[in-house]
Amino acid sequence: MAESLGDSLGSLDLSASDSALDLALVISALESSSDEPNAQDVADELQSLAAIYDNPEPSLSLYRPPPTARTPSPPRAWTPSSADPLRLVLATTLASPFEFIPLHLLLSLPRGYPSDEPPLLQLQDRYLGSFAVGDSLFGEVLRTYMHDAEAGIAGAGVEWTGGVCLFEGIELVRETCARWVGEREDELRKGEEARRAAGEESARARNGAGAEGEHAEEGRRRDEAERRRAAEERAARKRAEVPCPPITSSEALVDRGSVFVGHAAKVNSLEEVDAVMEALLSNNKIARATHNISAYQFTSASGTRHADNDDDGETAAGSRLAHLLTLLDVANVIVVVTRWYGGVHLGPDRFKDINQAARDALTDAGFLADADEKKGKGGGAKGGKKR
Repeated sequence: MAESLGDSLGSLDLSASDSALDLALVISALESSSDEPNAQDVADELQSLAAIYDNPEPSLSLYRPPPTARTPSPPRAWTPSSADPLRLVLATTLASPFEFIPLHLLLSLPRGYPSDEPPLLQLQDRYLGSFAVGDSLFGEVLRTYMHDAEAGIAGAGVEWTGGVCLFEGIELVRETCARWVGEREDELRKGEEARRAAGEESARARNGAGAEGEHAEEGRRRDEAERRRAAEERAARKRAEVPCPPITSSEALVDRGSVFVGHAAKVNSLEEVDAVMEALLSNNKIARATHNISAYQFTSASGTRHADNDDDGETAAGSRLAHLLTLLDVANVIVVVTRWYGGVHLGPDRFKDINQAARDALTDAGFLADADEKKGKGGGAKGGKKR
C-alpha cells in the first residue's frame, strides 16, 4: 500500500491543492484493490488524464459537493467497494481555436465502469466565455455516451465498448463546446452586421435617399405576406375537408418506468397524415409526452410514393420506424409511438420498445396478419383502443 501510494504521489503535483492528495489516495486505493477487477484500469486511466491535462493547478480532483444545512460535514471517503460512483472534476480548456476559454467537467464513474457501465460527463460551467450555457448544450454533453452505435450517425457520441473511454469523451466535449462557442460568436457577428445595416438603411431613409425603392420593397413584403396567408388558409380549409382516419392505439408497454404506446392508421394522402397527427396531439397527455416518433408510407392515386419520418428528439428513432414499415411491407399506413420518459436511461433497449409498441399498434389495427408476432413488455399488448 505504501509503495503504491508513493508511486501515485510521484505522478501528481501536490504543491497547489489538497485535492491532488485526495486523488492520489483514491488512485492508491484502486491500485491496491484486489476485489474489484476494473480498479487497476481505472487507476491507470486517471493517472493518464492527470498527465494529459496538465495545468499550473491540479487538473483532476475529487468532487466535493458544497456543504448545506442538511449535510454540514464532509461526505464519506470513497473506496473501490463503495456503491456510490466515483466523482471527479476535470479542469481543462475548449478545443482549438478557443483554448483560452476554461472548461470544467464532472466525471462520474459507476462501480461497474469500464466493463459493465459507461461513465457520465456533466458540464459544470454556467458560462463559456461570455455566453450563458443553455439546456441544449448541457443535454448534449450529458448524452456523450448515450447513443446507439448501430444508428450509424457520425458524431452522435462516443462508443462505449467495455473499455476505458474517458479521454475520447472529454475530447468530444471539448470540440462540441468549442463548436458551440463558435456558433454563438457567428450569431453575434451577424446580429451586429444586421444592426449596422439597419442603421445605415435608416439613415438613408431619413435623408430621403431611396424612399421609392423602400416603398416598393414594403409593397412586395405585403404582397408576399398576403400570398402566404392565403396559402395557409387554403391548406387549412383542405385539411378541414379531409376527415381523420380511424386510429388504433396499443396497450401501454412499460419498461423501467418509461411508457410506450403505439398508434396506427390507414392513410392515402398527406392531408390524412396531418389529420392523424393533429388528432393525436389534440390529446393533452400525448402532446405532453417526451417523444412522439412517427413514420408513414403510402402510394397516392396517381402512383406517387410518399414516405417520411420524424424523430421528435429521439435520435434515429424515426428512421428505425420507417425501416420497420419497409421490412413488414405495410402499405398506406402511419405509425406513431408515444414515449413518456420514466427517469431511467434505457440505452439501446429503447429502440426495441419503440419497435414493439409500433408492431402492437399495427397488429391491433389489422395491418399484420400474424398477431403472434407481438411480444409486449410490462404486461404485453392485449388489443388496441380505437379512436
